[in-house]
Amino acid sequence: MELIDTHCHLHLDPLREALGEVLARARAAGVSRCVTLATSVASSRQTLALARAHPMLGVAVGIHPEEVDGAGPEALAEL
Repeated sequence: MELIDTHCHLHLDPLREALGEVLARARAAGVSRCVTLATSVASSRQTLALARAHPMLGVAVGIHPEEVDGAGPEALAEL
């Protein structure tokens, strides 16, 4: 059985600043994968960069409803 954290925001401080330690603690607890969630176009870029650097990470990109007012067609096209 594989344990996956399906909802985390690892692009946010202080998690991003200590990402190596955060992922090591997750592995020690038996977590094999983490899905880090974006809430905007900018955080989508950040989460993708983190996943490229850390194979244990998966990504869900998107725009949170609280962030949607500033998102136009160009934001959706980038996603």
